[in-house]
Amino acid sequence: ILYAFLAYSSQIILKNPISVIGIGDGGSGKTHIQDVALSMIPDDYIHTVKSMTDAALYSYCETNPYFFDGKIINIGDMGGKNDHEEAQNFKNAMKEMQTDGYMRREKQVPDNERGHVTQIYELYGYPCLTYTNVPGFDFEDQEKSRSIFYQPRTDNDQAVMAFKTLSRMKGTRTTELLEQEQSKTENIKKMLIALRHRM
Repeated sequence: ILYAFLAYSSQIILKNPISVIGIGDGGSGKTHIQDVALSMIPDDYIHTVKSMTDAALYSYCETNPYFFDGKIINIGDMGGKNDHEEAQNFKNAMKEMQTDGYMRREKQVPDNERGHVTQIYELYGYPCLTYTNVPGFDFEDQEKSRSIFYQPRTDNDQAVMAFKTLSRMKGTRTTELLEQEQSKTENIKKMLIALRHRM
């Protein structure tokens, strides 16, 4: 959680985007790690993408070309090769912006007088991606160079089960500590904003 949080903080405080990718089998806890780390990031800097089609990408170009600037783009669970292929154009656009701060695409669109005209689509800014993925996926070098990877431990089942049992017991010391820590997340968000302004 701390590892992912520090990478997200690099985007918020330093405006230095690092993508965060969780790898692990279903139910191993990779999404939990991501969710807890993101819970300490100001909401205005997180955007969960519901559609990664070319049409969705172009609509961002038309409505607000700077929409992705400085944001952490959460694209959820990428189950494997098929999910990556469907999202490849979107991911490529984010990678271009992560490096160059700019993305440009050309598309032929219908025109009543000339049949078709070339439409220019542009996005500006420095986003980073976060998502979870199954083990064994072969990431390309370009994505590796822009990302950190984490994998939940799988040798601590007993500790995890004990924690889950204790955390469900109202009034125990464990639940009190958990609630104390969770109550601090709003202060952490404010600290990140303050550091962003100072640095």
